[in-house]
Amino acid sequence: MFYKEHEDQFKVMDEMFNKKPWMTPILTLDSSNPTSSLSSECSAENKNADNKKDPSSYKTKIRSTRINKFSMIEKMIATTEQSNIERKKMHEEAMSRQDKLLDILEKIVTTQK
Repeated sequence: MFYKEHEDQFKVMDEMFNKKPWMTPILTLDSSNPTSSLSSECSAENKNADNKKDPSSYKTKIRSTRINKFSMIEKMIATTEQSNIERKKMHEEAMSRQDKLLDILEKIVTTQK
């Protein structure tokens, strides 16, 4: 039961923060290291992580992702429009064939009278 509750909490936190590159853990635990050295290691790691992270790089990543999504959407729209044009053309051809068939049937009926 205890494990299940923690697993559910982990899933919720993972959903919230999994795709956020700007999130860094405040504290990471390692069973091989003593607790007293964790605070200094974490502070050093956080400082290094802060130095490595450049907010402008994340902005460019976000922009490039948006551009990629935008281009994918444009491609989907173009494909849909092309499909609609082809369907309309096929519909017009089918209607033309039906009109010709109706004309032929009318001629047959009028000649038999």
